[in-house]
Amino acid sequence: MIKKIGVMYLLLVSQVVIFQACSLKTEPSDDETKTFRLADLFWLDGEWYRTSDDGVFTEKWVKLNDTVMEGETIVIEGADTLMTESILLTVLENNLLYIPSVSGESEGKPVAFACTSAKNDTWVFVNPTHDFPQFITYKKITPDSLVASISGVMNGKPKEILFPMKRKTITP
Repeated sequence: MIKKIGVMYLLLVSQVVIFQACSLKTEPSDDETKTFRLADLFWLDGEWYRTSDDGVFTEKWVKLNDTVMEGETIVIEGADTLMTESILLTVLENNLLYIPSVSGESEGKPVAFACTSAKNDTWVFVNPTHDFPQFITYKKITPDSLVASISGVMNGKPKEILFPMKRKTITP
């Protein structure tokens, strides 16, 4: 997965330029002048999981360096892998970006979401031109629990999917 980083950066530079050109500016927010720091998300480092009727959802994060974290999401039901996703959290051109590549979606190409808000242990990443989701949110509940969500408009209707997760602890 780490080998993909160089290729993903090349694809992203053009995507970030297009994304920024297509973003609509409204009134400036309090966060607009704030620099969002990747270091504020280093608490994600480790393995997170949730079990539901839809299967076992696992999200693993690794801090590669001060400007890049790499994530991987896998959803398994029984013996079947339902979904895999590679994620980069990185800083590019002074933007904190969340960049997923989901198997079977967008031809497997990465899609960039820019951080637009970081308040009260909640980080919101936005890509208004993406079909669904347009928003990806991570909310730290405790050091060992979080709620991630994807939201936006799908088929003309608002939609939100929540992913409450717990940190996987390793037993000695």
